[in-house]
Amino acid sequence: MVEFHSNFTLDGSKTMIDGLYPTNHAQHETVEITHGFNDWFECGFYIFTSITEGQGWQWVGDHIRPRLAVPKKWHWPVGVSISNEIGYQRRQYSVDTWTWEIRPIVDQRVGRWYWSLNPTLDRSFHGENVHQGVVFSPNAKFSYDLSARSPPASNITVPLDPRDRIRSTLAAAAPDLPGD
Repeated sequence: MVEFHSNFTLDGSKTMIDGLYPTNHAQHETVEITHGFNDWFECGFYIFTSITEGQGWQWVGDHIRPRLAVPKKWHWPVGVSISNEIGYQRRQYSVDTWTWEIRPIVDQRVGRWYWSLNPTLDRSFHGENVHQGVVFSPNAKFSYDLSARSPPASNITVPLDPRDRIRSTLAAAAPDLPGD
């Protein structure tokens, strides 16, 4: 499966802060390539890019995300899985260049509606936040499929931790466009 994620920052930083490029009116384009190996394991690969005034279209970094899930054939009332996202992002885009995210996921699809809760644990291995160790940063996602077939979705991703500025700026999301 191949998905394209597009996010636009409506109101971000307007000058360089701590060596990071400004985020105001930045367009973020991500290519996600995911393969399901069986009903309980998949692995995804992300290519992150950013388009900003003055910088043009730039490669931001790459992540790999293996995910283990409770198989649907077990008929649990909600989906339960855990993903581990490990990757690199260039210093101009993040004060932490190598990171690891452990993301337990509880989710459910009801008709065209989808919700998920993600009590995420983040760890920086290289950068300004290494000294913080493991950081708890919970998230929630709500979306509605606009079409019944291979739908673009109108997504709202809500960081439940108010310190999470980066994801807050990305919450003004454009459609996710899945494809095969």
